Amino acid sequence: MKREITSRRAFLAKSILASGGIILSSQLLACKDDDFPLLGGGGKDNIPRFLHGVGSFDPTDSAVIIWTRFTPTETEIHKEIRVKWQVATDFGFHRIAAEGVTVGSAANDFTIIEDVTGLAAESNYFLSVRSRRT
Repeated sequence: MKREITSRRAFLAKSILASGGIILSSQLLACKDDDFPLLGGGGKDNIPRFLHGVGSFDPTDSAVIIWTRFTPTETEIHKEIRVKWQVATDFGFHRIAAEGVTVGSAANDFTIIEDVTGLAAESNYFLSVRSRRT
């Protein structure tokens, strides 16, 4: 069952309260993108795409909520941006535990929030996010 996530502001407020000021969960150990951690893989322009970082929140024995915000350029403000996310059990992303694509736009302030389910308890995971312009 998916948990309801209402807004970026509510999500951040709950994250800070629940974690005592630390947003990243110990369940997600690292962030990874092919060669550049802040580049969203969205082209050859090498413009940083995820300047607000990534976070995880509300881990359960089989799920965790992940969060990031795509940083659009001036020409992308009125476009939709597809953000592909992957959660893997290994740093090399050879064993993908969950993945999906979420669309960010001005309507949601380019914020990506996903309830990742089907995870194993007492396990470590790695998170990768990449952007694709639509």
